[in-house]
Amino acid sequence: MKNQALTKLSSIIKKVRSQLHKKNSQSIQPLRRISKTKAAVALIMLVCLSGTLVFLASSAFSTSTIISTTGAVRAIGVGVYRDAGMTNRATTIDWGTLDPSTKKTVTVYIQNEGSAAITLTQSTSNWNPSSASAYITLTWDYNGQAINAGASLRVTLTLTISSNIIGVDNFNFDIVITGTG
Repeated sequence: MKNQALTKLSSIIKKVRSQLHKKNSQSIQPLRRISKTKAAVALIMLVCLSGTLVFLASSAFSTSTIISTTGAVRAIGVGVYRDAGMTNRATTIDWGTLDPSTKKTVTVYIQNEGSAAITLTQSTSNWNPSSASAYITLTWDYNGQAINAGASLRVTLTLTISSNIIGVDNFNFDIVITGTG
C-alpha cells in the first residue's frame, strides 16, 4: 500500500512540475492558463503530499522486536551467588525482556570453593535457537586474576543484543563458569 501511495505521489508531483515548467526551459515560467486559486490549491496539495511522503518513508523503516530470555548458570569448581554473603546461589538468570541494540548487566559473586588458587573462564552453550548466538553476546568484567581458596569476587555479566537481530523472539542458553587451578 505504501508503494502504491509513493508511486501515485510521484506521478502527481511529475504532473504538477510539468505544468509549472515549460519544455526545455531553464527557469520556471508562470502559467497563464491556471488561475491563482488553482495554483495555490496545487501548491498546497504538493506540500501536503510531500509531508505524506516523508511520513511514509520514515515509517517504512521503523521496526522493533521484544525478546524474552532466561539462562542457566553451570559452575564448575566454583560457587556463583546472587549476593555478597554467598547465601543465594545463582542457578538461573532471567535477563527479562530486551530490545535490539540494548545491553543488560547482572552482578554475581563467584567463590572459590576449592583448596587451591584458581582462575576463571566463561563460555556459553546450548543456545536455543542456535541462531541467537550470532546476535547475542555475553561478556564479563573479570580480568583473569587468581582467586585464593575460600575467596570470592564480584563479577558483572553483560548481555548485548545486536541491532540487526532477526528471527529470534525468545531464547535461552547456558553460561558456563569454570575455575582452573
